[in-house]
Amino acid sequence: MKWVQLPDFDMGGEVARVFQCGPIRVLISREYGFWHLSISRPDRYPNWNEIRDTRYELLPDNCTMAMMLPPKEEYVNLHKNCFHLHEVNLQTNSIVLPAGTKFSERELPTEVKMYAAKLP
Repeated sequence: MKWVQLPDFDMGGEVARVFQCGPIRVLISREYGFWHLSISRPDRYPNWNEIRDTRYELLPDNCTMAMMLPPKEEYVNLHKNCFHLHEVNLQTNSIVLPAGTKFSERELPTEVKMYAAKLP
């Protein structure tokens, strides 16, 4: 895929790098020091090959990325055709947060609360 880097996007304290390849738009950020990739298209959901190729082309190979579906009451979707990949730690079976970091639910934005919990 041939990516074009667009101007960075300020997400209120965090800055995301923005890329586009045809109709696919991607935002990549480091949340609490770990990777987050958002991928969208204006016309439909990105397909598996687009998601896979984007992940391997724009992120380092040494991280494990996952797409999560939280409980319904915690589900947030601000763009109808967007998927999110988050870095996970398979060694501890958890979402990756910086070592020693302690976050209360009040400290985490609503959209991030689901990612701070242990995976089943």
